Amino acid sequence: MDKRTILAFVLISAVILYMNTSHYRKMAGLPEPGQKRTEQVVEADASSMPATPAEENGILPGDTLRTMAATPVAAPEEAALNTAPVTHLPFEGTPQPERTLTVDTDLYTARFSTRGAQLRSFELKGLKSYYGSSVSLIDGFQSNLNPAFNLDGLNINGAEIDFMPVPDTDLVLTGDETAQLAFRFTDDEGRVMEKVFTFNGSTYGIEMGLHVGGLKERLRNAAYTLGWEIPLQVTELDTLQDATYSEAVVMVGSEVQNFSLGMKKESLGESFKGNLG
Repeated sequence: MDKRTILAFVLISAVILYMNTSHYRKMAGLPEPGQKRTEQVVEADASSMPATPAEENGILPGDTLRTMAATPVAAPEEAALNTAPVTHLPFEGTPQPERTLTVDTDLYTARFSTRGAQLRSFELKGLKSYYGSSVSLIDGFQSNLNPAFNLDGLNINGAEIDFMPVPDTDLVLTGDETAQLAFRFTDDEGRVMEKVFTFNGSTYGIEMGLHVGGLKERLRNAAYTLGWEIPLQVTELDTLQDATYSEAVVMVGSEVQNFSLGMKKESLGESFKGNLG
């Protein structure tokens, strides 16, 4: 190594040795080896401290803490729930217990539910299925002839509405007697939906009319949909006989539409124009 390099090493070594001396430690305020560094706590007289704005108003720090602890503050979620506006869906009424009304004729017994004004069962008299019970044509646990429509941008399903029957009693028809059973719902704003069934004791057919009041101008495209989701019940031991001798048709006005479907899950639709009741 040259002289400059040797001189640099000597100076560095001298600085390191000096930093370990007592003289340097005292100048830097470092503790001697084996000693712990201590801190001095200075206590100040509170009376000599400048008053805070709260103290100037006569509120002591202890009082401030107690006041904050005694004031409940709602969580953001709770506050939002307490201040959120309450909205009601159209045709939303107070839920009522579901009831069943019976229409009995010489040919059949039909049962209607106040929930959705739906036909729950349709049993034929004088006929038996292959297992000996009365012939029931429909499955009452699925929806039938439910009006669905869009009202002010909201989709409404008639199956979820509780109706009031008029008359509120069972009906018994003999011979060719006729009768009507209406199911009516009126909400707080005076909007009305009514399903009217007309029966004739000498025929199997049931006429149904749907009336809506105060809604025509608010329905999207001034239209509604009637859906039938109930398949015909199997009544024969050989299911091919059911498929061969049964079909589903719909009469709207004077037109008969054949909506018979196969075994696969299919859907058919047809649009009809006319007055909205």
